[in-house]
Amino acid sequence: MIKNLNYNYHDAIRETISLQHTDLLLTISLYPIYYRNQQQVQLMISGITNIINCEKWVSEVISICQEENEASLGARINEIYLDKNNKNQLLVSIDYIKTVKLNFEYFKEILKPTTCS
Repeated sequence: MIKNLNYNYHDAIRETISLQHTDLLLTISLYPIYYRNQQQVQLMISGITNIINCEKWVSEVISICQEENEASLGARINEIYLDKNNKNQLLVSIDYIKTVKLNFEYFKEILKPTTCS
């Protein structure tokens, strides 16, 4: 069971999103004010049990991000956090999209290596 998240996702940008069966992969660019090296994190959320809600949410995220100007900017994350009463429930809040609660079996944050420009 996860106790806390390793990163602050406020004002981060959702770069990619992929849903395969019950596994969700989010790639997020962390907010450069908090993380100066343009770091990216991949969130691996596996064994999602409320998959219908997740599928609807993923479709909405993709739809919003394909609209004018959003496609190039990604989607701004308001917050990502674990439910304080249920550590197997992740809440994700993205601008203009209803917050989703993801019930999961496995969760991992992976810091991607940064590349120097």
